Amino acid sequence: ALQRNILMLLYKARRENFGEGGIGAYVIQERFGCSDDVFDFHLWYLKSKGLVEVTEQGKLAITVNGVDH
Repeated sequence: ALQRNILMLLYKARRENFGEGGIGAYVIQERFGCSDDVFDFHLWYLKSKGLVEVTEQGKLAITVNGVDH
C-alpha cells in the first residue's frame, strides 16, 4: 500500500507541475510517517523497477513507467 501511495503522490505532483514534478524524499517520508528503513526499502524497490527517479534537483519524481503502472 505504501508503494501505491508514494506513486499516487508523485503522480499528482507531476500532473500539477509537469516540468518540476518532484517532491523531496523527506516530505514523502514525513507525510506517510514511516521509518527510515521502511521508506528506504520501498524507495529502493520503486527506483529499481524504474517507476521513480531522482531529478537533477535531487527530488523524487514518477517516471513514465510509474504512470503506466
